[in-house]
Amino acid sequence: EDHPDYKDLVEASHSLGEVANYIERAQHKAFARSRMIEISLSIQFTTPKDQIQIVTPSRLFLKEATLLSILPGSSVVLRPHKIFLFSDIIIFCHETGDNKEEKAKEKTAFQYKNSVSLGDITRSLSDSTLAGTPCIILSTSPNSSLPISSPFPSSSSPSPSPSS
Repeated sequence: EDHPDYKDLVEASHSLGEVANYIERAQHKAFARSRMIEISLSIQFTTPKDQIQIVTPSRLFLKEATLLSILPGSSVVLRPHKIFLFSDIIIFCHETGDNKEEKAKEKTAFQYKNSVSLGDITRSLSDSTLAGTPCIILSTSPNSSLPISSPFPSSSSPSPSPSS
């Protein structure tokens, strides 16, 4: 602290830290944008009615996860669902194809199943309309989870039915 250049060195160090943080944020945004484009190219829509615009200027890719459905009272795992979480929407898909060699050669493709606007979820949670409905727990960390209504068709029973 007694060195004549100490104050200048502290300022320079602070400036370098800010530049490093800026670069890190820019890299994260670029990765998220790139991943969003990859996802949009890999999702197959069954009908034109299902088609949604995945890449938008205000949308940010946040996270992806695999959801395993288990038949109630058993250990039978149904077809896994792929979930893509964006800043304003959650998209639910199935992976297409079961051939591991095929997956290794090509980028994995996903069959669109449904999407839910995060604005709709917020309204549903605040209206307490989830009581007694089948739901999925979306967890992005061990200490945080968000219950959402099942976007998959369900039978008359409260248990989600398998989707294909």
